[in-house]
Amino acid sequence: MTEVYLQYIEETYVKQWLDSNEIIYYKRYVDGFIIIYDQSKIQDGKILHEINKTDKNLNLKYLLRTPIQ
Repeated sequence: MTEVYLQYIEETYVKQWLDSNEIIYYKRYVDGFIIIYDQSKIQDGKILHEINKTDKNLNLKYLLRTPIQ
């Protein structure tokens, strides 16, 4: 089932965000993915909100990392 959701999310959201450079990096793994996004081009929480709208039973969460200085 995870595969179906990931394919849908990639086709519906990720491709558009990559094309508009809102997402800087996207990598898919077996049952998940990592997204690095440009905070100056997309609001915090928008990616998570849009993806979670896909299905009421879908509840993705994110982990924020601070930049290394």
